[in-house]
Amino acid sequence: MKKMNSFFLKKAILVAYLLTPILSVAQVNVDSTSKNYNQIIEISGNSIKSPIILGERRKTNEDRLTYILRGNEITIRASELVSFFDGTSMFYSRNVVDQNDKKLIKNIVSGPLYIGQSFKKNGVSVFYIKKENEDRYIQLDNYKYSIESFLQGYLNDFIEFKCKYQKKIFYDYVSLGEFASAYNAYRVPETYVPVEFENPEKLKFGVFGSVNISSLSFTDNLIKFKDAPSYSFGISITDQYTRTFSLDILASYTHSVIEAKVQPIEAVIKTVGIEPSLGASFYINNLICIKVNLGSVVNYEINSGLNLKDEGRSVLIKGFNIGYSSGVDVIYKSKYHAFAKYVNSKINTNNFDLGTIEPSSKRGELSIVRFGIEYSFK
Repeated sequence: MKKMNSFFLKKAILVAYLLTPILSVAQVNVDSTSKNYNQIIEISGNSIKSPIILGERRKTNEDRLTYILRGNEITIRASELVSFFDGTSMFYSRNVVDQNDKKLIKNIVSGPLYIGQSFKKNGVSVFYIKKENEDRYIQLDNYKYSIESFLQGYLNDFIEFKCKYQKKIFYDYVSLGEFASAYNAYRVPETYVPVEFENPEKLKFGVFGSVNISSLSFTDNLIKFKDAPSYSFGISITDQYTRTFSLDILASYTHSVIEAKVQPIEAVIKTVGIEPSLGASFYINNLICIKVNLGSVVNYEINSGLNLKDEGRSVLIKGFNIGYSSGVDVIYKSKYHAFAKYVNSKINTNNFDLGTIEPSSKRGELSIVRFGIEYSFK
């Protein structure tokens, strides 16, 4: 019995050993090398080991490589290279359909279908596609908003595959990588398995501006304030966890001047705020997306207060206040946002009842409805 158990155990280990490379082949091209140093191979056959590769996209991009060797900065065009390894990824000099110049491309998926990636001078990713029996890549940048229509014409079995895949395909790292990985597994299931991708470029920065309607109210007195126009501007940071969910943070400045309806009182409120929120994105098509946000607000009132004009004095609005926010964005081409947002925060002041001098505080709410635009850098 022991001998039989030992025999079957050895067989199981052998089968597992043989299957392991089959199930892990070429879905994701890790682009690693057996050595951990940078390396450049020129078309002349010259091999340069351990250069300092300048990773800034204006110096190293799809068209050229810039490196430092023995204190000298050297630039070499893609057509003069075979490949280079930057410590993380292997880039190859490849021919591209309808382009005279070669491009430096790394494979993120290999197999019956290849997906390649490179970078423009401004750091924007460029994606390529080819079949394993083709010599030239096709640049997908021209089809970024009609990617599925292109794939339907490019792959004879795309419609059959898409009926099983049932995911919408977008022009980005995760979507293209997972599509090609699933397609290769569909074509050769005994060799490939689908792979999930993580987005390496999920952080985005932006700037925004808005015109607002500001409202101020206090619950413990009879003074009523008019709605008033105001403005906001600031910066945004988006951490895109998945295509659907994100963490969005706004750093904003808001300026409001609000008059009381009857009494001669003017509220001047200057607010610096941090507004973290969770976003959920819903894609209408490749061009248009609707994002819904729900979050919190931490405000600091800068030199803000109530001017009691008849009494010739001011009442300070106290520093830190908290609140909540909600909003909806309409996003075009992942860059251009038009949004509406509601922000509500608590405020605290000293007592300002007319004719009284008491240390007790007044508590109220500042409500702001924003209508604005935002531009995201990619």
